[in-house]
Amino acid sequence: MTSLIFSPSSDRDGFTEAITSSTRNTPEPVIRELLQNCLDAVLYEAETLQDENHLAEIVFTIREVPLESIPGQEKYREAFQRACQARSKGTQGKDELRIIDHINRTLNNTHTKVLFCRDNGIGLSAERMTKLLWPGNTTKSEGQAGAFGLGHRYAFQASDIRYVLYAGRSGVENSVKEIASGHAILAAHPGPDNKTRSAHGLFLDDLDDDWDSLPVFGKSTPAILKPEMDAIYETEFKTGSAVAILGFNDFNEEDPSTVAHEILSAAARSFFAAIKSNKMSVKIIDEINGTTDILDNNTIEEKLKILRTEKRAKIEGFLAGIRASEAYRTLTHAESSDNVLSVAGADIFVRSLDKQDSDTIRKKYEVNLCRNGMWISNNVPECSTSDFGSCFPFNAVIRLDDGKQRLHELIRSAEGPEHREIDLKRLEPHERKELRELMKKIANAIREHVGEDDEATRYVPEGFATIDSFEAKKAAPKKPIRPPGTSRKGQSTKGKRQGKGRGGKTAKKPSPGSSITVRTSQRLVTEANDTAQKLQNAKLQVLLKADLDSDHKPSKYWGVQVYSESGSDESCEQPVPFEYLVLKEIVVPGDPVVTAAGSQENPCRELVIPSHGDEPLNMTITFEAGQQLSETDVLRVNLVRRSKLPDNQSQRTILQAAN
Repeated sequence: MTSLIFSPSSDRDGFTEAITSSTRNTPEPVIRELLQNCLDAVLYEAETLQDENHLAEIVFTIREVPLESIPGQEKYREAFQRACQARSKGTQGKDELRIIDHINRTLNNTHTKVLFCRDNGIGLSAERMTKLLWPGNTTKSEGQAGAFGLGHRYAFQASDIRYVLYAGRSGVENSVKEIASGHAILAAHPGPDNKTRSAHGLFLDDLDDDWDSLPVFGKSTPAILKPEMDAIYETEFKTGSAVAILGFNDFNEEDPSTVAHEILSAAARSFFAAIKSNKMSVKIIDEINGTTDILDNNTIEEKLKILRTEKRAKIEGFLAGIRASEAYRTLTHAESSDNVLSVAGADIFVRSLDKQDSDTIRKKYEVNLCRNGMWISNNVPECSTSDFGSCFPFNAVIRLDDGKQRLHELIRSAEGPEHREIDLKRLEPHERKELRELMKKIANAIREHVGEDDEATRYVPEGFATIDSFEAKKAAPKKPIRPPGTSRKGQSTKGKRQGKGRGGKTAKKPSPGSSITVRTSQRLVTEANDTAQKLQNAKLQVLLKADLDSDHKPSKYWGVQVYSESGSDESCEQPVPFEYLVLKEIVVPGDPVVTAAGSQENPCRELVIPSHGDEPLNMTITFEAGQQLSETDVLRVNLVRRSKLPDNQSQRTILQAAN
């Protein structure tokens, strides 16, 4: 007879568990994990049947059921009461008390909500069910990434009673068989024989306490899962799997009627590539509110348009709605305009951005990586923002669909447990090098395709000051700058011709230091009409981001310098020195205002500000030029490493904090 069995154990586990008791109960990780495993199960089935057009049809159903219809509920209630009694004898934390309260409230009702999820994939056999339920096992196959049809531990976050059921139909033609089981997570407790029982209960046929034999799963599906299995039987190949999240808590949403929307939104953000290529469709049936909605190749564009208002992801590391929408636009645009590159076993879709795009998404370069139709990361080795500093703005999607390619294998191995990051530490040293080399090929292909953002193509609105970004390079010491009035050997040049900067003042330069590469974007914030007047005494709003190599730690302070190129270099017979602009003030939001204490005779050409680590610095710099600058003059910004703020007694470029 099939029942819920809590096996003998020496463990003393409580109700709290890292994943199942997480307070971060949102749809994204749960739905993403369920969908990823469903899609993998269908892809595996398609490969087995050699049917490339096998569509993953995934259906979520929200249904209310009688509490007495939950299989094994008597054993569950008994184990729960024993666990509560055992745990009450010790110290109980807030999390544990919260979990107990949720379970009690659910068990005291006559009905409970259940979230069902079913697919039309390979299904579950006894072997795959065993690997699914027992810790330390996996059902990953070559070219795939997850369990066959089920997201396991993440589903418990959505269950107030931490009890999940599984069922599946697997096999070929006349040999198709059904199997069912379940998993409940409570706390360790004494059994009727006073022997300690595990916190984990499995829905199985009765086994001996010594667990010497292999588990025997129920051959008949519990009535609660019968509608899902009947629906699977109606699919083309009559195979698939189903999961039932008992005591469904609506992901703790304040308005339960929004849950269906949240489920489809999570699917659209992470699986836009699979849906775009017609490999997946997701349907949500809310029987309680009487609504039905579907996400497929015909509706995803509309769904993503709604999500464009999401500028930030709800959980760090996931994809914001606007990012998913832009990536989908790239797939659609590139596919229709032949902007698709094939490099290193990957298809790269590239879309150049115009000024309107840049203003909308606030991101000049972005590369998203999708594997088997699922978004993995937009932080890809060799394809970060700093790797494309001189390129024309673009959005790109790398799509890895061929599991036999080496790059696909390396990326899959480098994915974290949630499949939403590329962690090179998960690879062996030679594999890291191999992955980087393959990604460099992709990055080079993108750079060559989009081209350089040179002066001929760059869009510069009227009245904007231009500060070029530098090429990426390692931090290197600046060459010592000789004091004014001395030769290269340090000899006095008194009585000899001395170079003057533009404006008639000696072009005294800031002191040497360790300079770094910066990337800049800025706008002029002044009311003046004449461009030359703006640059004569202007304010620049500048976003500075240091491109630091991993071997260099961020500086404690930055010395900020602004200069105008002279148009000549050291190869000239009499090179014209750079014009280091006179700085008056730097304002960084949240920091004290930094002002210069220089004089007309000794103007300040560098201001030192506290660093914010490797975070971008959004600052407003007030400066003046030695003379009126023309629209063709190019301004550059240097960040110089400084170990401390200047001493206002010994240096001329004194800083004063304005209150």
